[in-house]
Amino acid sequence: MSHSFLWSLLFLGGVYFLSGRLIRALSRLVYFFTHSNRAVVSALAFFLLPGTFLHEVGHLIVAEFMGVRTDDLNLLPEVKEDGSIKLGGVKIVPTDPLRRTLIGLAPVFGGIILIWVSSYLVTLTTGFWWLVAYAYLLLQVSLTMFSSRKDLEGAAVGLGLILLLFLGIKYLNEVLNFAFLNNPKELLFRFLDQYSIYFQRGLLFAIGLNLGLLIILNLVFQLGRRFRERS
Repeated sequence: MSHSFLWSLLFLGGVYFLSGRLIRALSRLVYFFTHSNRAVVSALAFFLLPGTFLHEVGHLIVAEFMGVRTDDLNLLPEVKEDGSIKLGGVKIVPTDPLRRTLIGLAPVFGGIILIWVSSYLVTLTTGFWWLVAYAYLLLQVSLTMFSSRKDLEGAAVGLGLILLLFLGIKYLNEVLNFAFLNNPKELLFRFLDQYSIYFQRGLLFAIGLNLGLLIILNLVFQLGRRFRERS
């Protein structure tokens, strides 16, 4: 269980590392050929629209479920003054740190579930187009699932509260030995041991997709720059 969890974290970190670089490489390439931030925004909006939709709707659903009002859903990316890229946004009214953290992390947990479930379901199907759809879903989710700095404002306090709650439940279970907690815990660990391989395969596939596209975009950029220098 522990080794499987660590491998999953390692692969998830690889997806995070490559996805950010792939988005920047695409933005750089579009700007190189167009010299227009508007063209960069349009390209990102077209390429990442499904993933951006899933990301922002994840925030919205969790916020509404927790009774936190939302407003102004935006699916269009924005190139900020510091050169960073904001893919979209949804306004969340101020709330307590715990709910703010869960809302901010909603796309991450939603992305994990989508990768996990789709990676399991694709093993039950056959056909080229199912594989293409699976690869497209993995690419969209991996590029847009991670929370931004804005999403995680105030998350330190919320994560601290979640950790304290987890440790408190774990301590009480060990000291008082609640029987009703032991069986669900064993079932959860058994489920993770049995099915975590699908999640890890999905992450590895996403890493391969991101890495392959990153190499292609960098090659096109280098060829374009050399052609421009010669001409």
